[in-house]
Amino acid sequence: MAAPAVTVDRDVQRFTSNAQPEPDVCVLHTTEGMSWPGYSGGGEAPHATIEAVPGVGIKVREHIPWLQNAKALVNLPGGVETNRRGALQFELMGTCDPKHRNDPDWFYWPDADDVVLAALADYLRPILARFAIPFAGPTFQAYSASYGSLGRTNTVRFTNAQWLAFQGICGHQHVPENVHGDPGAFPIAKLIAFLRGGMPASKEFDVADAQDAAVLWTAPLTKKGSIKPPAENESPLAILARVARNVETIGLLVKAQGSAAEIAAAVVAALPVGAAIPDVDALAKAIVVELGKD
Repeated sequence: MAAPAVTVDRDVQRFTSNAQPEPDVCVLHTTEGMSWPGYSGGGEAPHATIEAVPGVGIKVREHIPWLQNAKALVNLPGGVETNRRGALQFELMGTCDPKHRNDPDWFYWPDADDVVLAALADYLRPILARFAIPFAGPTFQAYSASYGSLGRTNTVRFTNAQWLAFQGICGHQHVPENVHGDPGAFPIAKLIAFLRGGMPASKEFDVADAQDAAVLWTAPLTKKGSIKPPAENESPLAILARVARNVETIGLLVKAQGSAAEIAAAVVAALPVGAAIPDVDALAKAIVVELGKD
């Protein structure tokens, strides 16, 4: 299989939204079209839209920062939270409708080729790992039976309680208060197999995260944001490694991603003048150890 290609655009169709809890769910949609949606100027936008390039990989447009809520789900007043419960949402350009299965003008996601699915896994893996979203999901039901409320022909939509308890990867068809049936018979088992094929060689890491790590290295060891307080006798090296693993983005990401060694270098570079400087190689090794803890 050819090495999958992933290209990401964070400039075109970039929107802002409201703060959401740290995500623990990934929701997949299909756009049911073959062009980049306008999303009403951001009013109906997911976190990202993904275009499949058969046999090559994927092209991605990221629309909304991960810690702001997307708006691609119905969120009824007075009911359970959907868009605002801490859900990462991804629109897959193409269709889940079998009527387009053999139409060369459409990309039919239930039959997505291995290169596209491997590229999708390569893109999603570090994002899901950052928020400890499990590489797991429920059964996906074929469209059009998946359309509608639970109990008609849809047999997979969550109850409110199931939705709030769920952690992992699901589809629009699973979300309560919604009736859409996408992404149909999406090959979730194959995506999960690709996701589990290896932990990421890189993680996105922004300046604020490096500064958090620097604070924990040099200042009193207290809780800061979502970073867990240090355990008794936890070494500064272990703290830095853990912070590097449990990164959280507060603003737009800057490009400071790469291997564990590059992440370690970014952390060290953010340390204030006069701080005790850890060995970069040792920190990189500690980060690799942390990446393996799931």
